[in-house]
This record gives sequence, structure tokens and C-alpha cells, in this order.
Amino acid sequence: MKDLINERAFTAILKHYGADYQDGSLSPSVVSEMLDAHVTRKAHIFKLFGGKLKIEKEIETTVDRNTAFDILRNLQNQIPKEKKLFFVRSFLSSISIEEFSTNVVAKDIKIFNTVIPKGMKVSKALTKLCLPEYAHDITTKHSMAVQQMTTKGKLVLSIDPCDYITMSSNNSGWRSCHRLNGGEYRTGPLAYLRDSSTIICYMESSKPCEITVASKEYTHSNKTWRQIAMVSPNLDFSIQERQYPNENTINANEVAKAFKELFEQYHNEKFKVESHSTDTLNDLHIDYASENDEYRYYYNDISNEMFSQGNVVLREGQNVSVLETLPLPIKGEEVYCLNCGEGIYDSDSLYCEDCDCYDCDEEDEW
Repeated sequence: MKDLINERAFTAILKHYGADYQDGSLSPSVVSEMLDAHVTRKAHIFKLFGGKLKIEKEIETTVDRNTAFDILRNLQNQIPKEKKLFFVRSFLSSISIEEFSTNVVAKDIKIFNTVIPKGMKVSKALTKLCLPEYAHDITTKHSMAVQQMTTKGKLVLSIDPCDYITMSSNNSGWRSCHRLNGGEYRTGPLAYLRDSSTIICYMESSKPCEITVASKEYTHSNKTWRQIAMVSPNLDFSIQERQYPNENTINANEVAKAFKELFEQYHNEKFKVESHSTDTLNDLHIDYASENDEYRYYYNDISNEMFSQGNVVLREGQNVSVLETLPLPIKGEEVYCLNCGEGIYDSDSLYCEDCDCYDCDEEDEW
């Protein structure tokens, strides 16, 4: 596994988003130890992946009618119940699933004194019915809903170290607290890199992110959508977490389908996909910080109930409650200073207090 990892690219990306952010040094020995820990703890996942760092799959799918209805209803519920947005809510209640799916009004729709003519785009109609101060928010919500209707592109399940440290760094207009450069939990990507269960799942843009480090050009995946997944130590099941920047049923289900295929091939048994609440998902993993009374280097979207439902892939004929009796995936790990390798006790810094990134030996710089 180690020979497939591009250590130079990993180091460059880490320096670009991590060390340079703090104007500090990056110790080669720390990088090497970090990657060694990753290789050791993710060895079973590497085996599940058939000796690969990534599972890649081109997908092109459209949601069914019931799912489309759920997406439209969710959009309707997102519109604030303010008097100034009454026309918008009325319009969204008047359009059909077909009109929502195609983004085209199929017949004239009269909203009080305003006529939305046949053939007008739904997005344009929303702008027409909105007061200027609401237009951007409403059209953004509509755009995100439409994006959930179809999916076309490359789906990736990855244990490539570069994908951990860029899990929330992209050119796609979204971020999370686990962004290495400026996130509230900057240490999160390194905590997931070091643990034994976390896999980075994402949709990849055809245009990668480009960075320059020490006058050399590097690229990394530009993630348009991302979800963390965890697998159990014995590869008995997987669970999927919160989606960024928004929920996309197609993408999440395609991730589950990929895990199902991997488990069936690995075990030569039948597996199934179920959707469960965060309460259930909370019982299906061990939170490293809570279990070991350690400093929290990552934000746990499951225990904090930041989403409502997540997919679980398990054996056919097996009840989800049985999984609680099996060895559980451990979420997160301890993170160490990028310069000296000592422990860190600040989730928004990649350096310990003693180093503070300014008193680093030149000979230890990369």
C-alpha cells in the first residue's frame, strides 16, 4: 500500500494548506510516521478495495418519481413562512413533479396578478416572484434541489492520503469545519487519516484543483460533493455520515451500492442497504475522543445529530441491532504537531504550543 502513495504530493499539499498557513515547518519524520500509521490501520480496507487506494465509478442516474417528490417537498419546507415569500410558496405548490424535474413550466400559472407563462424556466419564475433581497437565497436553494435530481460524473471511494487532507478544500464553492486551511476543526482530516475506519467518498469534478509549492505544480481532486463513511474492523458493515455541501440521495445511494458490491465480492455473501437514524448510527461506532477521554480533534456529525438519516450496508437477513455486538469502527484518532510530533490540544492548529510554527529548525523543513 505504501508504494502506491505519492508522498511528495501529500507533503506538498499538506504544506500548502497546513504548514504555510501557519508559516511553519513540516517535519519529514512526522509525515512518514503519519503515513505509516495510515497504512497499518487501513490495511483491511486496502484489502477490501482489492489492493487499490481508490474505487472509481462513472455514474449517470436520475431519481425516481417518489424521490423527486420528496426533494420538491423539502424545497418547499425550506422557504421561510414570511408574508413577503407567499408568492414563492404558492408557485412551488402549483408546479408538478414533471415541471420541477425539467425546470420548465408546462402551462400558464397565475399567482394572483402575476402570470408565469408556459415555457418559462422554474428558476426564472422564482426570481420574478421574489423580492430582490430574497432572490439569491431562494434561487440557490432551488439550484441545490435541482442538483439532487440527476447525477453524472465520477464517484470515488478513497483511502488515498491526499483525499483526507483535501476533504473540504475545493474549487466547488463549499467548505466544512474540517477544512485544513482555516476550518474550525483543522485537525479533523489528520484524525481521520490516522484512524482505522474512515473512508472519503466524493463526486469528482473533471477539473482538478491546482496548487504551486516550491515552484512546482501539483493537483488534487476537486470534490463537488463529499461524504465520510466508516467500515467495521472485520468488514462486516459500513455506515455513511453527513453529506456536503447538501444532501444528494443519488450520490449517497451510489456510495452504498459500491460498498455492497465490495462486501459481496470480499465475503462471497449477499449484503443489503438500509437507511437508519443518527441514533442508530451512534450505536454503530466508537467515538475515539469520548471512549478514551481524549481531546477532540474532529467534529462528530453523528453524535451531534447534524443529519437525520444515513445508509448502513449489512448482510442480508441480519438485523441492524446485531451489529452492535460486533467489533465497531472507531472514529478519529490523536493528532500530532507537524513540526516536532508532540501532541496538540487545539483543534484549529496543526502545531503544538511549544513550536507555534515559528521556532522550527531549518534542517527539518521540507
